Amino acid sequence: MRKTAREAPRRSAANRNVQEAQVTIRMYKVGFGDCFLLLIPTDAGTKKMLIDCGSLKNHKKKIAEISNRVIEDIRDSDGTPRIDVLVVTHRHADHISGFANPEWSKVEVGEVWMPWTESPTEGRAIRLREAQTRLAAQLHQSLLHMHPDADLLAVTQNALSNDGALDVIHRGFRGSPMRRFLPNDQLSGRILETDRLPGVTVFILGPPHDESAIRSMDPGDEGFLALNTSDPGAAKVPAPFSPAWIYDEGLRLEPSDEDAIRRAGEGFDTRLTALLDSWLNNTSLILMLRIGNKHFLFPGDAQWGPWELLLGDPETRRLLAKTNFYKVGHHGSHNATPVSFVKDVLTNANWAMISVTPYGKWKDIPRKPLVDELRGKGIKLAISNQDEFDADYKVEGDWWIQLEVPIIL
Repeated sequence: MRKTAREAPRRSAANRNVQEAQVTIRMYKVGFGDCFLLLIPTDAGTKKMLIDCGSLKNHKKKIAEISNRVIEDIRDSDGTPRIDVLVVTHRHADHISGFANPEWSKVEVGEVWMPWTESPTEGRAIRLREAQTRLAAQLHQSLLHMHPDADLLAVTQNALSNDGALDVIHRGFRGSPMRRFLPNDQLSGRILETDRLPGVTVFILGPPHDESAIRSMDPGDEGFLALNTSDPGAAKVPAPFSPAWIYDEGLRLEPSDEDAIRRAGEGFDTRLTALLDSWLNNTSLILMLRIGNKHFLFPGDAQWGPWELLLGDPETRRLLAKTNFYKVGHHGSHNATPVSFVKDVLTNANWAMISVTPYGKWKDIPRKPLVDELRGKGIKLAISNQDEFDADYKVEGDWWIQLEVPIIL
């Protein structure tokens, strides 16, 4: 029987001391990537959680500069940089490349959380990683020799990731941190509670152990992909021929013929590269944090397969409906935030953040229909490469954007 994410009971107001506090969420301006620092108030003091640190394309600061700044920002009064829990959602370079910085060897870490697919001992995880790495390497070499498209090469390089960063994640940091590969069989109802985050309940919602769900990528009508004339940022379908080949006497191919030529021109390597990218995204850790009376959802880059399982489970769907803060998945692309989640489930959200910068062929993200839908629900949104933000957000130059969420402990 598949485990569902059940809400653990909270203490009644009569049995606890009610305190007002704030959770700080800092989104670093890494460009096309993710890096989020959470400062969490607890009875044992403020705890620090870092979720990812990577980039494929800079905004204004290089990822080495950003990672140095993160390390300075987590330094305690005794001069030692410390993180209580470090989360690596998945192994794409735009989420981990910052860990190649040798300065991480000076950082004391309590626990490192990774998806179960990173386990060095579980047979299924090893086989899955080997298959993904083999496909990425073969595609990369094929593209180098046959189709040197810079954007496709970047996708395969993102999948190949960075051995130095992975070595730090698996074996580095000070303090001999515990490594957790999640979700695992030790979780009850997919709930994790740790002394590193006292009073915080963590729901581990993904990645699924069902490999068919990990390989399920196409959201169909659940994707924010629809083009419309009011969307100036939408990707336009290119004509099959350059203007030099167009006969100006009013004769053109039928639209259906143009579309057939366009489809035929989409290379097999392009589709395989997209498949590989989605396959790795679907291994993302999906975390819901309950801190005080608020819920914070961090879904990594998870695409349709994991989301389909979550939305299809009534109890998990009710949990998702409690989301107050949403880290928008996969930089606001069309395939990582289901339409029904935003329209029907995300009913209590007040804030959302998108970490992104236009990159290569993906200049139309974050998707305007998704952004419009979020804002239409009254959600206060921050997009990392934009200069205008809702009033709840604080900006520190080209370094980060910060939100302070009021909670009741």
